[in-house]
Amino acid sequence: MVHFKKRKTFHRAPPGSSPGTLSRRDDASETEFEVFSYSEKDLFEQLNPPLDTIKDLLRVNPVTWVKIMGHKDVEKITKIAEIFGVHSLTLEDMFHVHQRAKFESFEKYNFLVINDLTPADLYVKRQTSFVIGSNFILSFHESRSAVLDPVKERVRKSLGHLRQKGVDYLAYALVDTYIDHFFPVAEFAHSSIDSLEAKLIADTTLGEVLVIHDLKVKLNRLYQIIWNHKEMFGHLTREADSPFSAEIRLYMRDCYDHTLQLLDYIEMLRTMVSGLLDLHITLQNTRANEVMKFLTVITTIFIPLSFVTGLYGMNFNTETSPFNMPELNWEYGYLAVLLLMASIAFGLGWYFYKKKWVTSFKIEPIHHSVPTKLR
Repeated sequence: MVHFKKRKTFHRAPPGSSPGTLSRRDDASETEFEVFSYSEKDLFEQLNPPLDTIKDLLRVNPVTWVKIMGHKDVEKITKIAEIFGVHSLTLEDMFHVHQRAKFESFEKYNFLVINDLTPADLYVKRQTSFVIGSNFILSFHESRSAVLDPVKERVRKSLGHLRQKGVDYLAYALVDTYIDHFFPVAEFAHSSIDSLEAKLIADTTLGEVLVIHDLKVKLNRLYQIIWNHKEMFGHLTREADSPFSAEIRLYMRDCYDHTLQLLDYIEMLRTMVSGLLDLHITLQNTRANEVMKFLTVITTIFIPLSFVTGLYGMNFNTETSPFNMPELNWEYGYLAVLLLMASIAFGLGWYFYKKKWVTSFKIEPIHHSVPTKLR
C-alpha cells in the first residue's frame, strides 16, 4: 500500500488578531543565532553572543550577518529584531512560514523571502527570510540547516570576493546558494522518474500509478515555487526597481537565469511524468492483448480436438452397418485417436510458433542519463 505524507498546514495568527501579532508552532525548534561580522581583514564569529555585542559590531565592521535558527523563543527574536529596526509586519511574515518568494522594500531595509525543498520530501517547503540593511543581514530560518554552510566557509576563509565586497554581495551569495540547492532537488525527481519507468515496464501495479500521481503533484508544487523565485529575481534585476548596485544586479541576473533553467528542466520532468501515465495505459492494453492472444491460441488448438472427441462420442451401432465407425472395433483405435489429437495440437502449436503468434512479452527498460550538473 502506498502512504502519502500529510501536507503541512499553514500557521497563522488567530482570525481578528492585530497586524504584527507573532505566534509560533508548538513544535517550533529551539532558538539559536550565529553572528558573523567582518571586514576585509577581520572576522568575528560566535554562537549566541550577548545582544550588546551585536550592537557594538554594527558600529565596528562594514558587514554583520546574524543567522537566527528556530522560532521557539519569540522574546529573544523580537529583541534581536529591535536592534535592526525590523517592522512588526516583517517580523510577522518571518514567523508565518507560508510566504511565497517575494521582495519588499522598507525605509531602512529590504525584506526578501526564499523557499526551498529537500530532495527526500518535496512536500516539505522551508522558508528563509532575509532582512537586508546598509551594513547588516538578518536571516531567519525555521530550524538548523546546512544549506548556507558553503557561504560560511567562504566568509571564514576569505574565499572569492565575499570579504572584499559589501552587504549586497553577501545577500547575492546567500540567495544564490538557495537557488543552486534546487538543482539537486530536480535531479532527484529525475532519478525517481527513471526508477518508476523501469518498475512500470517490469510490472504495472496500482501502487506505482499512485506514486506517479504523487510525483506529478510534487513537480507542480516545485514548478510553482521556482516560478515565484523567477518573478522575484526579475524584479530585482530591473534597474528602476532594484535596491542593489549595478554590479550586484549582474549577479542577480545569474540567479534569474538559473531559475529559467530550472523551469525548463522541471517542465521536461512534468512531461516525462505525463508520459509515464500514458506508458502505463499502453502497457496495460498491450499485456491485455497478449493475454487475449494466448487464450485465442489455446482455444484454436482445442477446437479441432473438441471436434474429434465429439465425433467419436456419437453412439453409432457398428453392427448395423460396416460404415458406422468401423475403427471403433480396431485393436489400436483408441491409441490412434490419441495420436491424431496430439498431432493436431503439436502441428497447430508449431504453426503458431513459426508465425510468431506465441512469443514472450518482454520490454527492456530505457535508462535516461541524469545530468550531474545542469549548468
